[in-house]
Amino acid sequence: MSTLPTMPACQALAADPARFLFKLHLQRLVTSPSFQLQRDEVIRLSGYLSGLLENALITEAQLDAVSDEIDAFAWGQRS
Repeated sequence: MSTLPTMPACQALAADPARFLFKLHLQRLVTSPSFQLQRDEVIRLSGYLSGLLENALITEAQLDAVSDEIDAFAWGQRS
């Protein structure tokens, strides 16, 4: 996913072939031309990640790392 900014936790999850939907929506987030579309993708990804956690397909640490990267990309670094 060469068009992604540095997002190692996201890139690791997107590299798993079983997470093709995550990869798709992550790419859409990164290439979204408007704030509204970015917001929509962040919401989709958040729900998707919650489902993965609920089904024990990712750890809480993975959820936190991926969510932090997505939030930083979409909303900027937390202060």
